[in-house]
Amino acid sequence: MKKTLLRFFTSLFNAQTAENKYKEGDNKVELKDHRRAIADYTEAIELNPNDSEAYNCRGNSKTWIGDYKGAIADYTKAIELNPIYCEAYNGRGKSKIWLKDYGGAIGDYTKAIEINPDYSDLYRNRGDSKVWLEDNLGAIEDFNKAIELNPNDSEAYLDRGNSKSNIEDYGEAIHDFTKAIELNPDYSEAYYRRGYFKLVLEDYKGAIKDLTKAIELNSNYSEAYFGRGLSKFKLNERNSAYLDFRKAGELGITEAYDFIKECDKTSASYDNLQIKSYWWDSKATVILLTIFFWPAGVYGWYMRSKNKKK
Repeated sequence: MKKTLLRFFTSLFNAQTAENKYKEGDNKVELKDHRRAIADYTEAIELNPNDSEAYNCRGNSKTWIGDYKGAIADYTKAIELNPIYCEAYNGRGKSKIWLKDYGGAIGDYTKAIEINPDYSDLYRNRGDSKVWLEDNLGAIEDFNKAIELNPNDSEAYLDRGNSKSNIEDYGEAIHDFTKAIELNPDYSEAYYRRGYFKLVLEDYKGAIKDLTKAIELNSNYSEAYFGRGLSKFKLNERNSAYLDFRKAGELGITEAYDFIKECDKTSASYDNLQIKSYWWDSKATVILLTIFFWPAGVYGWYMRSKNKKK
């Protein structure tokens, strides 16, 4: 009888202590101190090995510090303890994206959607994964569903616009970027992308306006400086274009320095600009495609980094 009571009170004490450590971990997450949060969640798990939420939260913090394999192990344990743990499937999907396991991520998001079909973020996350596999039509279907469930989701409009641009539906892409801006007037990424495709469609003045707004919202937006420089050059604003290319180069786009050299070489006369047109258009296209679409470039960085925010 005494042993039974002792086990009972010990179990009760451990559960209470585990809960306290769990809350301490949450507090450190609020402070973005993820390494110390991991230590707290680990103590909570040692005191209560069946706490699926502690495993899930530790997985979230491991994702933030870049320990994606460790995060997946924690999410998997949380799912073993609670097979209908929607957030754990969602978190595991995000970590799999970082490890380029896009098919595995889609599987996790699909399972999470089966558990909670009204959770709009899941469709957006699955759509992002499909983009990596170049299934843009499938991605658009998921973004459509995300918007249906949450019409105020500016990110879903941005993502759908990206997919529409991938299938060269530039007009509709611009429409989606515009909607994203209406929902979030401080969305620098949406201004940049709308400006980029105005540049593609040769609306150089419109591109400059959007890219200038993107720069106002993010003064270190190297891609916006580069795109604005191209737009200004196409309007024969050589000196101003030079300044934008120089800023883009300072911020990390080393290819911009090639364009600075061409600004120096090219006279301001229309005839010489026409002679240089093929070089500019072909090289600019390659660089912009690299910046915007190539997985190792800015688009890839954007697609991955936003997983941490969800």
